[in-house]
Amino acid sequence: MQRYDGLLADGIRLVYGNEFYVAGPDLTSQIAVNWRRDTWSRRLYYISQVLRSGPEGQWQAGAEVVRGDPLDDTVEAISLMISCLESLGIGDFSIDVGDMSVIKEAVPESLWEQVRSAFLRRSPGVLRQVPLDDRSRAKLLEFLGSRGESMGIPSLEYIREKVGDSRLTFDMCTVNPEPYYSGIVFEVYSPRSGVLLGRGGRYSIGSFSGSGFALDMEAIASLYDNRRGVERRVITRSDIGRAMVEARRMVSMGIPVEVVP
Repeated sequence: MQRYDGLLADGIRLVYGNEFYVAGPDLTSQIAVNWRRDTWSRRLYYISQVLRSGPEGQWQAGAEVVRGDPLDDTVEAISLMISCLESLGIGDFSIDVGDMSVIKEAVPESLWEQVRSAFLRRSPGVLRQVPLDDRSRAKLLEFLGSRGESMGIPSLEYIREKVGDSRLTFDMCTVNPEPYYSGIVFEVYSPRSGVLLGRGGRYSIGSFSGSGFALDMEAIASLYDNRRGVERRVITRSDIGRAMVEARRMVSMGIPVEVVP
């Protein structure tokens, strides 16, 4: 629950004691509202529920990197997401990466929302209906068909070099639906799942800027196998006290354990 602020996204608005609140707001916007007056760099991690279109929320796990440099923060956010997935034994994923700032620079501010909608729908037909000049429309149509190519865009080349993972695919149609995303954005998929595993990117909310990601915990749980590729030390719990002491000792040494009856 958070006291209402115009920068908060999603959630359900409530009134209590003549005050306005938001239950289950978008975590990135909530972090921005609570930390916007601080200037020191940080990394923030969270597991929380977000209410988007009703009282049944979506559980998310994510991180925000607020270090200063937009591209370096985004490289770290993507790398953190990759490490999170791999640590869960999920390696068969792909990450689509685009740069919303390049698209936005090509259109007048007054037409941005129409263009963004066309890219979200991946629709050349919708884009052709936007009142753009011929040169801008041709450039944007080229972006729509650019999957797999960096098109010489410096920001995307930087991400390719610094992340250094072959599972990255450039796709300028990767446009985050949240309006506060303003630069590099990315989405992660797996062939074993029919839903988006997570997304993130560079954002600006008021005076607060950072890079982050959020993973859909239900989607991740459907792919997670807690036994795959992990050797665990088996401890019997015939004496629960001794079993827990030994389990903690093993975990402190970085050794995975499984306590059995």
